Amino acid sequence: MLVGVVGAPLLVVGIGAAYARPVDTGAAGRSVPAGGGRTRPPTNTAPPTISGTPQIGQTLTASPGSWSGTAPISFSFQWTRCDSTGASCSILAGATAATYSIVTADQGNTLRVVVKATNNAGSASAQSQPSGPVTAASAAAPPSNTSPPTISGAAQVGQTLTASPGAWSGTAPISFAYQWVRCDSSGGSCTSVASATAATYVPVSGDAGSTFRVNVTASNTAGQASARSAQTGSITAQASAGSIYWGAVIDGSTYTYLYGGSYLNAPWDSNTWNLFESHAGKATSVISWHNDPPWVHDFHYFQGTYETVRNRGDLSLISMDTGSVPLRDIANGVYDSSITTWAQEAKAYGHPFFLRLDWEMNGSWFPWGTTSTNQNTAADYVAAWRHMHDLVQKAGATNVTWVWCPNLEFSGGVPYGQLYPGDAYVDWTGLDGYNKGSQSASFASLYTKSYTDLLSLAPGKPIMVAEISSKEYAAGVKASWTTDALSTQLPQQFPRIKAVVWFNWRFNENGSWSDYEIESSSSAMQAFHGAIGSPYYLAGGGLANLPLLAPIQPPS
Repeated sequence: MLVGVVGAPLLVVGIGAAYARPVDTGAAGRSVPAGGGRTRPPTNTAPPTISGTPQIGQTLTASPGSWSGTAPISFSFQWTRCDSTGASCSILAGATAATYSIVTADQGNTLRVVVKATNNAGSASAQSQPSGPVTAASAAAPPSNTSPPTISGAAQVGQTLTASPGAWSGTAPISFAYQWVRCDSSGGSCTSVASATAATYVPVSGDAGSTFRVNVTASNTAGQASARSAQTGSITAQASAGSIYWGAVIDGSTYTYLYGGSYLNAPWDSNTWNLFESHAGKATSVISWHNDPPWVHDFHYFQGTYETVRNRGDLSLISMDTGSVPLRDIANGVYDSSITTWAQEAKAYGHPFFLRLDWEMNGSWFPWGTTSTNQNTAADYVAAWRHMHDLVQKAGATNVTWVWCPNLEFSGGVPYGQLYPGDAYVDWTGLDGYNKGSQSASFASLYTKSYTDLLSLAPGKPIMVAEISSKEYAAGVKASWTTDALSTQLPQQFPRIKAVVWFNWRFNENGSWSDYEIESSSSAMQAFHGAIGSPYYLAGGGLANLPLLAPIQPPS
């Protein structure tokens, strides 16, 4: 079936052909037969042509030439092998595409293409001129560096260094692999940095005073060779940081347990919200809460709660899960109508909010997980995310700020690279992770690898820690951990993290209660109060009127 737009040309593709040509459909967008409606068979007015180098291993491409006749006209192709003068041609079996890859048997011969044009009045054929005689393939040459790799970017903790492979001769295609090395101030005594094998590297605080080089290995079918860049300048300490958003998931049942009475979750219960902020000593700038997916409730169902948060001068971080729905159903359009309605209503609302869709998808514990024990694959997840994103964007809901948020990496988890939908589909990346093992582990030991991998995967995206907390362990352990995480690690070692959300919930995990709330001990609450009081953590109250229909940017 032909589908046209009034005033636009139709694109007609012949069955079995890899070539398409526009057909003039006339001002009214319909086929215009000549001669008052008389159907005319195809007639060749300019012969087919062949482009490309006639050499073994190269690809030739056919153009069907020009044809008159009643539209639509479809084209099929047949390549032939001829002698060196273009005569004595024989059909090449299976060579019926618009392109032909030259093989050894073609050497010394020429090639032609026969194009058959067909419409509902008949068909006609035309033959191209012969190619030049086919020559032998050039011997593959291994890569050879002609200009060394280079490094761009500020030599500073927290800034991104980017490697360029330099210039190389040799037979294409040539692929490149990278290895960053840390060197002394003169560029000597270099050692490889573990896992630093991307084209970019972000220096951490331990790199201050060192220089960096990058080793580039070029490979093709004939071999490989390596070259090393000049060293960077000495890495300087991180520049003073601005503010980041901070907030919490605030569970009401935790306060009912601790203080009696009846508390509901924030943002619905202002008493719960107020009590948390009084203990923290500062107003939140982000409040995290849950929405059902569009096929359960439309946007209007929760719009009053969005306004409650906005009127308090805070940002909503919405955790929306798709439940046990197969992700491939979302990708295949089963829920398009509900998603479109939700998106249209979100656009009409206009105010920006964070949307954390199907978080911790790299694990198995949620039904939308993508491990081998789940019903979904990583490809299902990416397809569903992209499809839902596209519907929301098509509706104009550009105020939805998309947060892609895996769990911290762990043995058996699905690799981030298999799950990332792509920069065009994500506004912020995120991480969820807790200090909850059998023994306390530092923030740096928990977060560094996942943080570094996010920077490699999506170097231009701000990062949100969307769930974080620690258990108490022995007396004072949680307090020390909290102070280190909020006062040292985040401001000094993790500069791309631009939002942090505490999980303030006494939570039952596998029948055991985890005391994640800041009020789990007086020392833990004092530590949190002291750390979050830093101006590094932006106080809420002034975020009600961010630009409409625009995603949320990090604080300036």
